Amino acid sequence: MQHESPPPTPLAQLPARLWTIDEAQDDYNQSDIAPDTTIDLVANLGAPLFHETPRHGWAETPRLMVKALLVRPLRLRATGRVHLVGLRLPAWLLPALRGDTPPLQPLAATTRASCPRIERIDQNDVIALLTEIALDATRSAAQTPVRAVVEAIQAAQSSGLPHDLGRQVGLSLSQVRRRTAQALGLSPKRLARLVRFEATRNRLWRAPGSALASLALELGYADQAHLTREFTTLAGLSPRAWVARQTSRAPA
Repeated sequence: MQHESPPPTPLAQLPARLWTIDEAQDDYNQSDIAPDTTIDLVANLGAPLFHETPRHGWAETPRLMVKALLVRPLRLRATGRVHLVGLRLPAWLLPALRGDTPPLQPLAATTRASCPRIERIDQNDVIALLTEIALDATRSAAQTPVRAVVEAIQAAQSSGLPHDLGRQVGLSLSQVRRRTAQALGLSPKRLARLVRFEATRNRLWRAPGSALASLALELGYADQAHLTREFTTLAGLSPRAWVARQTSRAPA
């Protein structure tokens, strides 16, 4: 069972969500995680999880981790009952949270040192711990240029990169590209690509029968073929296959 709710009260001013997953191994292992424009602070209270890496096969995930921004679907596989608790957070918090290795990054060493064995504590205490970690990150990242870049690109929605992005954030375009790449692990152009993909996915979720040609025109793709290529690369499924999968999982 998956559940999502507003964030704990101390995080109410952030575009954040609290989520939990508690389900059987086979149910969880049926799907991958598609890219979007958010990051997740995640605690694993269940069986060990493994993620597929491009070069080294399967690697065990940390018990307390950050899901960074993805540029391709992330494949996770459980070894038993799944129990995850997470906070979905804005991408500009990533530099204050991350460790070393994307896409699933251990928390910074100073944060990990102060954390108990996650799998041994109550879910409510885990939520309180994640909230505290997120609050600390918010204080250190509140006024960074990267936050301004992320928010400007998201405000443009599917229009791509704002033509005056540098002026909006008070940096040259080369500084914008460099700082965004250092902080988020991807360029402003790739972030804009994720914003458009997320808009496409959300539209298909709300209106599964949408005409792809019309959707492509509305969301700034060159044509339907362009939308289909982009969506398939990022979701791992074509738009119609993705819609069919979501429909098959919807409650009767």
